[in-house]
Amino acid sequence: MHGKHMPRRGFTYLALLLWLAIAGVALAGLGQMWSQDARRGRETELVFRGREYAR
Repeated sequence: MHGKHMPRRGFTYLALLLWLAIAGVALAGLGQMWSQDARRGRETELVFRGREYAR
């Protein structure tokens, strides 16, 4: 009885590890995208302020 559930537990564990790895890669990509977006926003603000000073 105990031996029947062992392969299933192993499969669930591997599926969980795979899901965590995929989620980690996706979150890393999102973090990079958010970082670039924030940088662009700051650059836009600096350009605007620079043009205001130039007037």
